Amino acid sequence: MDATAHDHGTNHQSGRDQTINYNNCYGVPPKPERPPGVPGAGGKQHTVWIIGGGAVVGVALLAALLSRIGPAGTDGGTSGGPTAGPATTSVSPVSSPSGSTSQPKPAPKPKPKAGTVRWQGTLLLDNSDVDKKKDLDANPPAAVDKNDAAADLSFWHDMDGRLVTDNGAVISEWTGGGLPSAKDCAGTVDAAGSQDLPIKTGKVFCLKTSDQRFGRLKVTKFWYDVAEGGATFDTVVWERG
Repeated sequence: MDATAHDHGTNHQSGRDQTINYNNCYGVPPKPERPPGVPGAGGKQHTVWIIGGGAVVGVALLAALLSRIGPAGTDGGTSGGPTAGPATTSVSPVSSPSGSTSQPKPAPKPKPKAGTVRWQGTLLLDNSDVDKKKDLDANPPAAVDKNDAAADLSFWHDMDGRLVTDNGAVISEWTGGGLPSAKDCAGTVDAAGSQDLPIKTGKVFCLKTSDQRFGRLKVTKFWYDVAEGGATFDTVVWERG
């Protein structure tokens, strides 16, 4: 059973050959080659360049975005149009539904001062039209229907001729010196007003109209006959207060 040296040598060589073949078949596989494109010893340097390039691109994109937005959230002028100036407000004339431009209304006239002359002239009262009376609140005095609520005075053809009032107007005879003022007539009418007084040339009457205006009537002419009669008056009507 003892093996010879040759046998030991042969066995040893055979075992080594088997070991080598085993390692070649089942041993540690050979170290794989580096895939193409994967950085070797200089891979870190390539990575730094890639990261740095990305940062530069990001900063450029951010700068472009900020330049588009502009200060205080404006467009930054990328729209291509001119920069808007300060806003102005224009006032257009107001147009009526028909399309015409309406004009501003004139300012109201100031209220006349009491006692200023409203109308002055010659007033005629006669029997030429028995269905008419005079409205002394009109300017100038106007003839109105005898039943008109604006009628103030009429001439009544009687045995002597009379001055008659209507619709709340009153008269009084002035017996003072000279011609009465508006204030004088206001005092005498309120103290001794009447609705029917006889007429005579030269007499002076004070009047308060149906619309509360005061007046003065001086008889300048009076005529009377069986069929007709009448009188003319130098008349002043003052503005009311």
